[in-house]
Amino acid sequence: MSKIDTVRIQSEKKWVDLGTKNIEELSISNFGDVDSIMDLVIGPNSLVNGTSDTGCIYFLKATKIPIGATLVLDNDWLLKAFSGGMTIYTNTSSLGVLTRTKMNKPRFLIRTDDSYGGQKLDCIILRK
Repeated sequence: MSKIDTVRIQSEKKWVDLGTKNIEELSISNFGDVDSIMDLVIGPNSLVNGTSDTGCIYFLKATKIPIGATLVLDNDWLLKAFSGGMTIYTNTSSLGVLTRTKMNKPRFLIRTDDSYGGQKLDCIILRK
């Protein structure tokens, strides 16, 4: 049986945790008075409630959702991208040396670009 979670974001530049349990579908609706710009990443739990994006992997960056519009990400895209319990590594290169780091407790994170006020998003999460 599926479970539905909801998250409301209002002009939030800090990362909001959408969790780690398998997501079948993610609907992101703009119910504000202005177009919203949002980021969606997989990142370590240490980023939650912060603004840093160190160690995260962007799925959507600076994605515009017009007033009244909804962006729907379906299970084909989401389940292939990330499932709870999956091990994820990030790789960084410095002076030709590749460093591989295991991501600590990866999760889906979302935020708005708070360059201007009034951005409001509802996230409806259908979980497996």
